[in-house]
Amino acid sequence: KIDLAKRHYSSIDWFWKLWWIPDDEFREQCGMDALCFIRILRFGLQIACVGALNSLWLLPAYGTAKPSLETARVVDHLEMVTVAHVPPGSTRFFATVISAYITFGSVMYFILKEFEWFTENRHKFLSSKKPYNYAVYVSHIPLEYRASHKLLDYFRGCYSHDSVLEAHIALDIPQLEAKVAERDGVIAQLEHAINIEEVTGVTPTHRNLLQGGVKVDSIPEYSDELKELNDEVRERVLAIEKMHDPMSFKKDVESQGGNVKPMSTITFTDEPSNQIELAVDPLDPVDNQPKKEEGSGHSGSGIFSVMKDTAGGFAGGLADTALGLIGGGEDGDPRESGFVVFSKLSTAQSALQMIHHPQPFVMSVSDAPDPDDIYWGNVGKSHEALQVGALASLALTTLLCFFWTIPVSFVVSLTEVTSLTNLLPFLESVISKNPWVADALALLAPIMLIVLTALLPIILGEFCKLEGPVSSSVLGSSLFVKLAAFMIIQTFFVSAIAGSITKSLQCIIDDPPKAIDFLASSLPSQATYYVQLLMVRTFLGQGLELLRVIPLAIAAVRSRVGPNLTTKERNTTWMGLKPLADPGDFQYPEVTSNAILYFMVLFVYSSLAPTTNWFMAFCFVLLISGYRHQLVYIYRSTPDSGGRLWIGFVGISQSCMLVAEITLLGVLSLKKATLAAPFMFPLIIVTILFNIYIRQKHFFVTGRLPSRNCLKTDLRNQAEEMNYDFVKGKYLQPALRSKEDEYPENMGVAREMANQNIKFLTPPSSEVEQVDPAEAPDQEEARAEA
Repeated sequence: KIDLAKRHYSSIDWFWKLWWIPDDEFREQCGMDALCFIRILRFGLQIACVGALNSLWLLPAYGTAKPSLETARVVDHLEMVTVAHVPPGSTRFFATVISAYITFGSVMYFILKEFEWFTENRHKFLSSKKPYNYAVYVSHIPLEYRASHKLLDYFRGCYSHDSVLEAHIALDIPQLEAKVAERDGVIAQLEHAINIEEVTGVTPTHRNLLQGGVKVDSIPEYSDELKELNDEVRERVLAIEKMHDPMSFKKDVESQGGNVKPMSTITFTDEPSNQIELAVDPLDPVDNQPKKEEGSGHSGSGIFSVMKDTAGGFAGGLADTALGLIGGGEDGDPRESGFVVFSKLSTAQSALQMIHHPQPFVMSVSDAPDPDDIYWGNVGKSHEALQVGALASLALTTLLCFFWTIPVSFVVSLTEVTSLTNLLPFLESVISKNPWVADALALLAPIMLIVLTALLPIILGEFCKLEGPVSSSVLGSSLFVKLAAFMIIQTFFVSAIAGSITKSLQCIIDDPPKAIDFLASSLPSQATYYVQLLMVRTFLGQGLELLRVIPLAIAAVRSRVGPNLTTKERNTTWMGLKPLADPGDFQYPEVTSNAILYFMVLFVYSSLAPTTNWFMAFCFVLLISGYRHQLVYIYRSTPDSGGRLWIGFVGISQSCMLVAEITLLGVLSLKKATLAAPFMFPLIIVTILFNIYIRQKHFFVTGRLPSRNCLKTDLRNQAEEMNYDFVKGKYLQPALRSKEDEYPENMGVAREMANQNIKFLTPPSSEVEQVDPAEAPDQEEARAEA
């Protein structure tokens, strides 16, 4: 639990008391992503409050309009206080224009203020003592630097010896990773077998298929298998280490010195006509040893072109032989990408902003993800594979957007009984006999639309994986953009047009101005539908979230199936079934993209249907309180992208503003407001200029730490003699960090000594607790009772 979760409130007062948690405290304990998400909701509440103030004079302006033939159909009380009740050509449309200026002017002001807040907190995040702030991700590394020691030499040559801690080129190690995964599975089986024996007193057995299905005792069998796997994993890791430069596997900075040495050069040779020579400070471990000619490499790969010395080449040959003997393919081929770790923030930020190669996309440096958040399978994908994947993802998303109109249009048609009976004629007799069916279908439409949108993240998430993201934060950013686009196009515009996009596109192609007419004629009468949709989404969503209905159901199933003998087993996810102790990660992309619909409705209807502002303000209050509670008490704060989704949200919100303003212009034009409509053009132009202004430097400043901040942090770290254990070795692939023997947690020393199985537990060089075998059963019994 975080400290905030230790605070206890009554069943009611938490609703408002959680609002008073300071932003800095909330960010430090719940994460930057959590705070940015709450700020997005707070931003929506601010806009809704401005619209609510506008409604105080818009409601009487619309409601007291004189009736006309064009507005005779408006009989609903809520619709009578919208622009639908104002007759065409009325001067009252000036109220709509004034309201739009106030609303969108406030939005632009709020965005500037939010940028000030976000920049300050983003820089605090970037200066924090986290591994990803002291490392960079280098992709598409040229062949001549595709080795850990060469990449390390390059960056030390660009900066200084003591400012670069280590470099790790990602390796292709499928055989090693398979063995590590197999070992993890055996550890889980052995741990469960020990639990069975200790809890039930029954010696567990299983059939060994490799021995013809003979029934064997599980614990000795799994112990032997685990010992073999530990030996094999260790041998494979040692062989890979020998194959490559051992400097890349050191986990210390003892070689820092910065002595002045003769200068040499690093030359880019990809383009002979554009060679770049960089003066570097050569390292003793490299310069003091004779080098081989370029072009030779280890057996079977041809990628490592330089061996440090004859001994290194001999060791590489032995490593290849060892890997072949222990049975597996060729592990150890380098990929195109890797990670570089720095000792100073200023150096890391400098590396991010420099161009490291004259060819586009080559030696590209970007932010490093959290070590626990890396998708190692995507690290090192080629540029061509990434481009093809991005194109395929875009094409599939576009196709899905068009085909998704079919179920969405059907759901929207449920709100209109006439269109539904035209589509399904047999319903006409059913509705005539049972009038309540029409009302039930109208209420069912928003719920079905919510169910449909819940399927989108699963499908689009698979499309995003084609792009080769190196972390879940990158995947989340891509997923958020796609979900937000779907939310705007499908849930909003398809509902407004009340038909298929493919059908509407033909009309728009034949007569482009009709796109505005489509929206202008349908939007005013759709305000009630959107309010109903968002109210259902808010109450249903928050009810399910706060009561944890779905996790409770899954946890109930988990409590009945899977390993449940000990507390650890009961609190462990099994076959995708999560117990309550494992709530999973908060799904920021999905939840934030849902918020985009609230903003789109608010931007469009704030001036057209003023009562919408009050409903939206109420929704935002519920959302802020509910999600504050969940982020404090339920979800963990990692992984944390540092507010990536906030940046994407601001960009999308500006597009929503522009679309809403053009829609307002279309409504006014359709209403023949010839005097008021032209005054929308200056607002649209100002919004475009504001968008251009924001995109010049504001986003860039939030992505990088200023030099003064870097220097202050570096000086403070130097004065405090900061320990680099928090980052050293963290960007080495997990399988390469699995050299040490691993055993189940419940395989204690006393227990194994009592059973004469200490050989399975203790490596020859280990120091173990000396336990008298005669006392072992008593100690084991005491431990079990504890």
